[in-house]
Amino acid sequence: MANQIMPGIQPMIQTIDRLIHDAIPDLNYAVKWGSAFYGTNDQGWLIEVAAYHVSANIVFLKGAEFNPQPPLGTGESRYFKIRKPEELEKINIERFLQQASRINGWK
Repeated sequence: MANQIMPGIQPMIQTIDRLIHDAIPDLNYAVKWGSAFYGTNDQGWLIEVAAYHVSANIVFLKGAEFNPQPPLGTGESRYFKIRKPEELEKINIERFLQQASRINGWK
């Protein structure tokens, strides 16, 4: 995925990718509709990462079940729009990745 996005946000996307891989065991990865999807065989698709020119959206496909919920989105999905790598620490993204690792996603 990183080779297809704007060079300025590639390091941030690589960090997001690493954090997701570290948080979820037995992870599957696929690129669909221009975005990266992450999930497991048992749980289905859990997270989508959509890279844009100046930001990335980390979409939790069942984020409405989280406590607290990510601030953006409607329906089942909730997401964060990240513009700087420092924002990952500020929102404590690991807490949300751990929640994603414990729920069922899209099957």
